[in-house]
Amino acid sequence: MGKVDQSQVGVFVSYVNLLKHSVWTWVEGDLFIPEDWFNEVHAQLRKDLGIPDDLRFKTKIEIGLESLNRVIANGVPFE
Repeated sequence: MGKVDQSQVGVFVSYVNLLKHSVWTWVEGDLFIPEDWFNEVHAQLRKDLGIPDDLRFKTKIEIGLESLNRVIANGVPFE
C-alpha cells in the first residue's frame, strides 16, 4: 500500500467451554517481538520501551509452547 503501519502481534492461549457454561477467555499470552529488534541497532529502543535486557528472540511457536506449559503447570483443565 506504499506505507508502513505499526501493529502488535501476540501469541495467546484461550480457554473455551461451550458445553457447560458457553464461555471463553484468554488465560495466557505474550507479545511477539520480531528478531531484528534484538540487534544492537535497536538496543536503545528496547531500553526506552522497557523490554528486559535478558529477553531473547523467540518464535511464535516457542512462545506458544512456553505459554501452554505455564497453563498446564497452573492446573487449567483441557482436553
